[in-house]
Amino acid sequence: MIKSSHVLKGHTRPITQVVFNREGDLLFTASKDQKVTLWRTVDSSRLGVYTASGALRSISVSADSRFLATAGADEFVHVFDVKTGQILATYQDIVSIVDVNWNAPADKLLVVTDQVRGAQTHIYIFKWDAERHVLINTKDVAEVLPRVRVTQAKWGPLDETIFITTDSGEFYVYSCAQNKIIKNWKPHTNVVTSLVFDRYKLLMMTSSKDGTAILYNARTYETLKTYTTGRPINACSISPVKDEVLLGGGQEARDVTTTAVDQRQFMAHFFDLVHENNIGLVKGHFSPINCASYSPDGRFFVTGGEDGNVHLYAFGKEYFDKN
Repeated sequence: MIKSSHVLKGHTRPITQVVFNREGDLLFTASKDQKVTLWRTVDSSRLGVYTASGALRSISVSADSRFLATAGADEFVHVFDVKTGQILATYQDIVSIVDVNWNAPADKLLVVTDQVRGAQTHIYIFKWDAERHVLINTKDVAEVLPRVRVTQAKWGPLDETIFITTDSGEFYVYSCAQNKIIKNWKPHTNVVTSLVFDRYKLLMMTSSKDGTAILYNARTYETLKTYTTGRPINACSISPVKDEVLLGGGQEARDVTTTAVDQRQFMAHFFDLVHENNIGLVKGHFSPINCASYSPDGRFFVTGGEDGNVHLYAFGKEYFDKN
């Protein structure tokens, strides 16, 4: 059911995030080599490179594909002009940046800092002045959180809430209007590694190093389905066209050489969204998958690995013809 696959060799260190733009014609790949590489999805050609100042942990592309925000382990956030590659704005913290996330109109940017050296995690809401290219810090959401280490923070439906995950498996929902936590629970027993939505933000999904991925109603927060691989899961994605989900992960790199390795753990796993069973495996990487995503139109999927490679796959006609 795979029509074609391409190995995109644009990085020299582990891949940390892969992101399609809203239309799906552009693919952004981030790495610990301090670079974001831009690819054209349809022919896998490399269009450009954005160079940050440190190893990258997260990126976010605005809905109009104008702005690229990067989160660096070197304490810097950069906002790039996607078209020119120019750095438009920079923010420096005192600790490394964990996550960045644009809201829908791209006039606000979430910036999450790490909990290191005794510093508390911060979740800043920056106002983005696109005309003057200025980031203005307006609020720290973490002020209403207990002392936790945040792994991700994402804008919820209609940008009315912020969804927050932690390294201990907890999930918090913050209300922007009420300035308080309106829901918290612990769906996982280990680090939450990924938090994604379907294209309408009706469903959301988390993955964890506890070997499970969980699907929720994004409005009521009800747990709908649980998918289990028995291995750490680093990434998850919800298909926009089929009732299926994509999972990727594997043992930590430091553990791979000390234990017997089942190469299937480094494959992309497909699960039936409704029935929760594994419906397919796609090989490609020889080390853990760190990130994975369907394209917005469902024609492609991409994985990024600890090996520094990006694999871009195109689905064939029989994939769409199959019920």
